[in-house]
Amino acid sequence: MGSFQKFLIISLVAMVLILPGCGPSSEAPHTAESTPAAPAAPPALPPGVTLPAKGITADLTKLTSQPVYNLENVGDIRDPFSKQPINVSQNGDLTLTGWAVDPLAKAGNGGVEIAIDGAPVVIKTRLPRSDVAKSLGTPSYADSGFLFTYPAVALSKGPHELKVRILSNDKKSYWEGAGLKLMVQ
Repeated sequence: MGSFQKFLIISLVAMVLILPGCGPSSEAPHTAESTPAAPAAPPALPPGVTLPAKGITADLTKLTSQPVYNLENVGDIRDPFSKQPINVSQNGDLTLTGWAVDPLAKAGNGGVEIAIDGAPVVIKTRLPRSDVAKSLGTPSYADSGFLFTYPAVALSKGPHELKVRILSNDKKSYWEGAGLKLMVQ
């Protein structure tokens, strides 16, 4: 192969590699300043529900003793642990109600986080529960209630696991309750 033929082949290869990026294009040019398109926004969360980057329990010590709490309702289902899996419609909300206390401090909880498949969601806590204070004989448990409302459309169809995480009153450690099986339809 002569020098001219080698030059011609190298020139053709270079044109094939370089020319596709030249000329008009329907795409925006890619530059160092270009940013990729933002991902679709997740469904709007109800008031009182926030999604922290890593959850409020991420850097805390997990306690091995049993938590003192009661997950009373999942939607209209009472005593949900005895009725697993709980069926949840994607067309509605996943709503939980219950109470949690810090028995070591003899005080209300320092916060509650719900983990869905391990992903944390901080929820509304310190709701009035005079019934809990009276039943357990500890007046400081009067604000131990919690409420969680989450758009079920944010969950994929199929099985999920939900766990309640209760912060100690001083917010230095937490307990984690047993897993509750959900089936989103």
